[in-house]
Amino acid sequence: MKNNLNKTNKLKIFFLLAVIFASFKFYKIPDVPPRPLTPENASFYQEYPCTFTIVDLIGQVGNDYKVEFYSNAEGPTECFGLNSWVEYQPPQLVENGWKEFKPDKIKVWISKNMHMDLLVQSIFWLILFSFIPKTKQKKLYINNALVLVSTLIFYLHLYGEKYFYKSISRDYDIELFSYEFSGELYTENYFLYGYLLSIFAIVFVFKDLVEHRIGNLINYLPYVFLIYGTFSTLNLNIYLIFFSFLGLVAIKSKKLNLKISLFYLGISTVWVFNYTESEILFDVDKLRGFINSSQTISSLIYWVVIYFLFIVGINFTINQGIENFDKKIIIRNFLISSSGILFIGIISSFSIFANYLTFYFFGLNKFPMRSFQSIEGNTWRGIAPSAEGMGEFFAFVLLFILLFLISAKIKLNKYELALFVVVFYGLVRTNNFAALISLLILALTFFLFKRFGNAKKIFLFYLIISTALSALYITRYQEFSYQYLSSAVIYEGVQATEMSYNFVANQYGQTDQKLGNYRLLLDLPNEQTNLSSSLRYVTKNYDDGPNLKGIPSLNSLVNISAYFVNRAEKWGIFLAKYDPTIVEFLFGYGPQQFNEYYFGHNSKYNFGLFLPHSSLFNYLIFFGLFGVLGMSIFILLKFKNSKSLVPKYLIIFFMLNLIKSDALLYIPNLVLLIFVLNIDKLLKDN
Repeated sequence: MKNNLNKTNKLKIFFLLAVIFASFKFYKIPDVPPRPLTPENASFYQEYPCTFTIVDLIGQVGNDYKVEFYSNAEGPTECFGLNSWVEYQPPQLVENGWKEFKPDKIKVWISKNMHMDLLVQSIFWLILFSFIPKTKQKKLYINNALVLVSTLIFYLHLYGEKYFYKSISRDYDIELFSYEFSGELYTENYFLYGYLLSIFAIVFVFKDLVEHRIGNLINYLPYVFLIYGTFSTLNLNIYLIFFSFLGLVAIKSKKLNLKISLFYLGISTVWVFNYTESEILFDVDKLRGFINSSQTISSLIYWVVIYFLFIVGINFTINQGIENFDKKIIIRNFLISSSGILFIGIISSFSIFANYLTFYFFGLNKFPMRSFQSIEGNTWRGIAPSAEGMGEFFAFVLLFILLFLISAKIKLNKYELALFVVVFYGLVRTNNFAALISLLILALTFFLFKRFGNAKKIFLFYLIISTALSALYITRYQEFSYQYLSSAVIYEGVQATEMSYNFVANQYGQTDQKLGNYRLLLDLPNEQTNLSSSLRYVTKNYDDGPNLKGIPSLNSLVNISAYFVNRAEKWGIFLAKYDPTIVEFLFGYGPQQFNEYYFGHNSKYNFGLFLPHSSLFNYLIFFGLFGVLGMSIFILLKFKNSKSLVPKYLIIFFMLNLIKSDALLYIPNLVLLIFVLNIDKLLKDN
């Protein structure tokens, strides 16, 4: 039996390598010999597109010029994996710099195609999925009708996000059949047929694989951080397909919370009736695969449905795996996944070829770091789209293991200890100070409580330490006045606002906007100051409310806290852009809907991707005040009802970090949060 298993795994590895080999056409011999990648030869490659493989091109990389590879989503099928365009970029002046220039480089685009990506990447990931060990088969209510329903849901995705797919394909057509001008029936829409057939095949194969493995999936959830699963050219993620299908299975099996489902259905009707369509394309950038790109009603409905099914599917997966949950296995997988992220990130930073392969076959939202050098101090994100989000994952892994080590539930062998050190190094490289501090404080608190069992003494200890540090800062190291700190977010919001009022500058060239004269700004006509409804409300509350130095208001405390966690500017930009109506503030715009928030109110930051840098603010945009309050109550009840200390500490860790990060905009972090909220039942039944 063991020999047969080894043969099966060897065969799977062979197919994985075959997919890589075939998808990049390593076997192709070019009609003309390639030339060195230099500025002089850029025109040569522009004259010979669809000729050279990535291996041919990498062989022409010299030491004189930096070469970077990118994907061209608009490539035809026959050019898949071959060169599309080559361009020389001369040195560029660094933004806000005077004499500092970015080095010149040669950019190389490789042709990609949405149909080929959908097929090739999904085959690769399904083979990887098949490596998950089988368990005793559970009786699941799965049939081919659910496969068909799942396919229709992703047809709605293609239909709704038409502005995104029109931008990458000239063949975009979502009509199953249509009539020519002559009246003849047209049934040759291979663009749509290919897409639907691929989705159907992916779900059908997944259906057969998951029936024997769903009981063991929970132990392998850590790998969602290593294999991100985002398709190279589509605004789609493989985990959306997998877990939404399992969500359908859960509904058919009647395994869902009826009260929460009805609440979600009720708030969904508000989103639909309050929605305004617009021909706006939101640049999903590093959020690709888990954010809406097109402001259409059909796209909104798709995201409302898919978000619900995704959450239900993850919960269903966890519940199905309760009896097979193994702390040792999941800790090992956490260590392998997190250390693997670091190792592969290092390799990708030194190798152009590995960089591109990692981006494509690991389904990354953006290319890995192209250098091992840190940026902005000591921030290094490796293969992750966000250094901050990856830092939180590293810190979570360390805290998760430390809690079990302290409670004497597990022991690590020497290999696991080595990986533990590697993960800590990865955390340091991400420069996520908040995650590191929260990790140390929570681990120390857990240790002290386990050792002494007196919560009051521990609380008193931290109170003395924090008071002493605060006094030291106030007396010795305070850089700004209390007046500035107590309105830091508001000040940044005012600076981010695009005002049409003709301010008069003082002798130093500073206007009332630059000086933060809030009383004057509130008295001016709103159409001339262009203050968003949220910024106007917060500013008015600050200006009219109590703001004594000895007794700061809640508004002031938030501003001060934002400064110390380095979020004053980011949250100020959020206030400058967030201009909801009462209904939108209470109910939100809908899950994964950034369009109206981003383009609905003009500011100085209506370009690029300026995120709120707070999952709390993101979910306020998506689900409104009622949604955020509902989620908060749900999490607090989970915290209150936990029978074990471990879930309580992990929930605290998440809440501390999610307030100042956009982690929940990424599928892996959302999966991890749902896992944490279910840990109590896993520990109780295991």
